[in-house]
Amino acid sequence: MKIKNIAKVGAASVALLMSGCCSMNSCDFDKMHMKHHAPNYRVHFASDSAELDHHAMKVVKKAAHAADDRCVMVVGHTDASDTMRHNMRLSERRAESVKNALMDMGVCANHVSARGHGEMKDAPEHSWNAREVTISIH
Repeated sequence: MKIKNIAKVGAASVALLMSGCCSMNSCDFDKMHMKHHAPNYRVHFASDSAELDHHAMKVVKKAAHAADDRCVMVVGHTDASDTMRHNMRLSERRAESVKNALMDMGVCANHVSARGHGEMKDAPEHSWNAREVTISIH
């Protein structure tokens, strides 16, 4: 992308334009995390994995198309099949995998927050439903 007159645009504007972001506004994720929102999308993972398979990529693609310059909150979860420390790291890696895929699909980095929450409460060991990342669009 070429910008003819940089004097009219601030340095932050140039950086965002060059990165492909479609908006100058970033999201206040701290306030968003304080509120409970039902997830719009659920991405499931194999046991002890943070890799996105074909089905997961379909869900991420739908979320990327729906994001449309809005704030996206990505939260990783695990089942209770390993130590709390391992599960926290795994949930963070899962959330980052989804965040990176969203950005690869054109969602602006300023609009995506990714966090791991570790083990899902009351999830039995090896529970497929607990091995997920939730994507909420605000």
